[in-house]
Amino acid sequence: MNRGFESMEMAAKEAELVELKGLYGSTRDGLKKAEWDGDTNSADYYRTEGLRLVLQMVDLDPDILGRLRLTKEEMDVVLQAMAHRKQRESMPLPESDDD
Repeated sequence: MNRGFESMEMAAKEAELVELKGLYGSTRDGLKKAEWDGDTNSADYYRTEGLRLVLQMVDLDPDILGRLRLTKEEMDVVLQAMAHRKQRESMPLPESDDD
């Protein structure tokens, strides 16, 4: 791979990571407001969306988990999702009966 392409790829990854961090911050703000207002439906949405964004960030930069301020519950959910994904990826594909 040439050096220019690698640096463009890294810059694109970094830009996507910055965008995801911004979206994650917005979901945290939305979650706080929803919890303050007692709106459980919105709180559930923001909580789920925030965790989805965390998983996307981890895909781009696995070390980011140490830099995010997640609650213990959020960290548990993220780690479970990562373990489930890894287990699913390591499972062999079923044999097809196309004979």
